[in-house]
Amino acid sequence: MEVQGEYRFNAPRETVYRMLLDPAMVEVAMPGCERFEPDGPDRYDITMRVGIAALRGVYRGKVRVAGQAAPASYSLEMTGSGTSGGITGRAQLVLSDEGSATLLRYKGDLKAQGALASLGIQMLSGSAKIVIGQFMKAMDKEIRDRTA
Repeated sequence: MEVQGEYRFNAPRETVYRMLLDPAMVEVAMPGCERFEPDGPDRYDITMRVGIAALRGVYRGKVRVAGQAAPASYSLEMTGSGTSGGITGRAQLVLSDEGSATLLRYKGDLKAQGALASLGIQMLSGSAKIVIGQFMKAMDKEIRDRTA
């Protein structure tokens, strides 16, 4: 399943890039994140509590940051599992200047296993878009609060 979109941050690209890769910022901004802890260079253990329909539950997984080209782009690789099954994915994030703001474009591919796979692409992609949207809005607020 492919997920893509964009989000505009009213902050310089270097600031947005740095804060998107700050584990403390990610933990605060990620909806339902209970734990986002380093597990080696550019690797993190994550625990999330998801409250969306059939996806409801606690999921534990790993996130790896790869291919960093600061402050323009990086990739994320993730795996996770919970009571409803598992998910693996990879995403590319590209940041570009838009005047004094930053435009973040993301594109990713997610694969579900177990009961999650039986939910269907519309349910999974809709849920992914909700979580991503909530994350972007929360990250935007954190960036504004810390750079004001």
